[in-house]
Formats: sequence, structure tokens, C-alpha cells
Amino acid sequence: MLSRQRIIKIVLPAAIFFITLMLVNTYQYYRLKSDMASAVISHINTGEMERIRFVTSMINEKLELVRQWGSNGLLSFEDIRLLNKKLFPLMEQDDLGTGLVLADSRGDEYYLTRDENAYHTRRYSMQAGKTVVAVQNWETAESLLSEEPRATTDYDPRQMSWFNTTSDGAVHWTVQDFIADKPVTCITGSVSWKLPNSVDLLVFGGTIPFTSVERLLEHDSGTPETYLFLVNAASDMLLTEKGFPASRGLHEKVKDACARLQSLEDGERPIVRIEDEHGAWLTSLRPVNEKGGTLLIGVLAREKELLANLRKEFLKFDLGDIIFGLAGGVLVFFLLKMSLSLNPAPQADDLAAPEEIIKLVHGGEGDTVEFKSTVRMNLNSMKKGKEIELAWLKAVVAFLNSKGGHLLLGVADNGEITGLEADNFENEDRCRLHIKNLINQHIGSEFANSLRIRLLTVEGRNIAHIACTSSSSPVFLKIGKNEEFYIRIGPSNSKLSPSRTINYLNSRKS
Repeated sequence: MLSRQRIIKIVLPAAIFFITLMLVNTYQYYRLKSDMASAVISHINTGEMERIRFVTSMINEKLELVRQWGSNGLLSFEDIRLLNKKLFPLMEQDDLGTGLVLADSRGDEYYLTRDENAYHTRRYSMQAGKTVVAVQNWETAESLLSEEPRATTDYDPRQMSWFNTTSDGAVHWTVQDFIADKPVTCITGSVSWKLPNSVDLLVFGGTIPFTSVERLLEHDSGTPETYLFLVNAASDMLLTEKGFPASRGLHEKVKDACARLQSLEDGERPIVRIEDEHGAWLTSLRPVNEKGGTLLIGVLAREKELLANLRKEFLKFDLGDIIFGLAGGVLVFFLLKMSLSLNPAPQADDLAAPEEIIKLVHGGEGDTVEFKSTVRMNLNSMKKGKEIELAWLKAVVAFLNSKGGHLLLGVADNGEITGLEADNFENEDRCRLHIKNLINQHIGSEFANSLRIRLLTVEGRNIAHIACTSSSSPVFLKIGKNEEFYIRIGPSNSKLSPSRTINYLNSRKS
């Protein structure tokens, strides 16, 4: 047995080391907690900003392109099919439920939306002091599927907040409770310009429903009381404040904090501390677009919750140091063992059980979940459509290029489990083979280890579940001789241009 002196010689240095380590880290924590809280809240803000920046930059590009067309006299309300040919392609990569709106100073308007089955237009025109609306549904820019009887309305696009008359070429962001004459709360980015040789004004806008904006701003910060919002700097308006806690004066204090943040000089810390009756909050604000602009993204976090999480992280870090020092040999053994084994993709048995699928459905679409009603059938025309197959293949590519996810075929966008009966496959094997063939043809068989496919019955309906794990290699969607690159941003699959693809892949390496 060890003598008492021998025990003291072993235990005492370890105890002194442990106590010294804790004291030093405690001192550092209280000295740096403000800076670290700022760093964490800024990190949240930056991460969410990158997510929404992809979406707003794509809308800005569309606005600038259409403004150039209009300034050159290439847009006209006289021929709706010609407008369709111009604007339908701008909607092909849209998965956020966004809309495009074109209006003029005479009160005419063209509003375009799209779902997985058709394009939808609402054409407003002033006739004898009344606004006449024509609603039409299109398969393509020239192929009309159906139309509703014409009706009159009191709606006037010139009364909408997005109808800006500055014609300065800048993008103006506003919040609106109506788009067209429908009660849809959304934010709208719009530009305006004068028609050639005319006093008439044209305004073009891209709308994003609040539901999509809120999903874009969803985050997993680990902090219960953390809220994200958008700000229109031109009007000091909080564009998204849904979910803010009920607190006396907090809304106005956040607006005041935003004004203070906007007045900071370059290089100053973008953090403001505010208080309500329940304690202190930290808020941060940054422009969404790299070149600045009026659209800003902010984060509001409860200070005590933020610092509580930081304390937990400090303790985990210190404990890890101590364990590493006392049992380094064991850890090295396990690290070597892990380095010699590959991390396999999830096996079929690891896929979600039917009850887990139901939980995914109830959770709705998001970063790692997407629904599609069918594998190949266009439910509007009841014909097999290549565009239906490409729509879910884009989701598979986006999941592989991001952090993975679940694709459920046989579930409608609203979460209704519709099943795959409309696809008319002879049996499950035929359906599974068709899915695998499409993946091999348009994505590549070399990514099979990152995908697991199965068919199962949920609530009496047959659905297909494709589980995707993140790929270490870039994945492209092959369409004919072309290749397209997609990533997952919130609940949508976003196509990147070649330059953005290179930047994105470089950022993943760093």
C-alpha cells in the first residue's frame, strides 16, 4: 500500500493544479464575459445573416434585371403572354413561396406566384374607375390551364407601401399586410423607374411571406430567450417582430437600440445593452447585404440566459482539459481507433420509424426536412412530369451539399400525408427502382453511401423516405449537358451561380 506521504505527494500537486486552473479561469471569465457575450451574440447574428443573405441577394438580382428591361421599354401590360415569358423563368428556382409584382402609375398590376403544379397570375387593370381583376393559372408561359371569371375590386396597387415613387434605382424594403388584394403579410423589396419618353412610372417588387421569413430566421442558438428580427433602416421599422416577449416598452427600446447601432462608427462593437422590468437584454444589428442597404438583421438575447450558457461551456472546457491531462493515454487510444474507422452512412435500420416520420411531418419543412406530393406525377395535369422529378432531386442535392436531411415523397406541402398512389407504380420495387435510377442518372451512383431509401406505410398511406447525410464532396444535379449546384437555406433549395458555388465550397474548406 502507498504510504500517507506518498499519497500526499501525488494528490497535493494535482489539487493545487486543479484549484489554480479554476481560479485562473474564473478570473478570466468575469474579466472577459462581456466580450464573450458580444462574440456569441454576434456569431448568432452573422450565421443567420448568411442564411437570409442568399435569399435577398437573389431578389435584388431579379429586381435589377427587371428594372433594366423596363428602362429599355421591354415590358408591357398589353400582352400577358409576353410578360409571362419574361417573368416565369425568374420563378423557376423559387421554393420560398415568394411572388413577383409589376405595377404602374395608372393603377395596372401583374402579380405572379408559383407552386409545384402551376404558375398563377393576377392581372389588375383600371376600367371606368373600377379595378378589374383576371386570375389565370398556367402550365407554361403560353399554355393556359384555367381562369376564373373576371371580377371588380377596390384594390389599388398605388396605395400599397411597396409602390415607391422615388425611381432612384435603389431597392426599398417594406412590410405589407396585403399583396395583390389578398391578406398575405409579407416583406417586399421593390424598385421603380420612369418609362422611356413618358411620365408614367413602373414599380417591380419581390415579396417574401412572413411565414417564409420566420423560417429563414429559425436558429438553434441553445439560448431559450433569443429572438431574430429584420429592420428597415430607411423607416426604423421592425419588419419581423413576431415572437417578441410581452414586456413593457421592450419593442420601443429595441427600436431605440437599432437607431443607436446604426449611428456607430465603423470598427465599434455592434452590441447594445437594454433593460426591461425583468432584466437585461443584448442586441446586435448588421446589414443583410454585403454592400450595406436598408435591410438589416438583428438579434435580441436575454443576458442572463446567454451568460448561463457561457458558464456551462467554460465548465465543459475545463473538465475536458483536466481529463485530457490525467488520462491522455486513454484518449489518444480512442482517437487513434476513431481515425482508423470510417463514419458509415446511416443504414436502413437506422432510418426513422413510422412514428418518427409522423413527428417529422408535424414539425413541418425546414433546414433538414422537405415534403413532395409525388415521385413523378403532376397532380394538376395528372400526367407524368420531368419537372416533378427534378423538384425533389434538387432537394436531395441540397441536403447532400449542406448538413443532410429527410425527403418525404407522398406528403403535401401543408403536411397532409397523401401517399404515392397517384404515381401508379406496379409495386414497391418498381417505385424504389425508379427513384434509384433517377438518382444515379441525375446525381451519380458514387453518392449512394450518403443516401438511404425506403418505402413505408404511414397512417394507411404509402410514402417514400430518403435519408441524406452530408457529403464531403460537392454534389451537382445533372440536367442534360448542364450541371447545377444547390444548397439548403431554411426550407428552400437555393441554386448557386458558378462564382457563388466556388465561394461556398472554399468557405467549407476553411
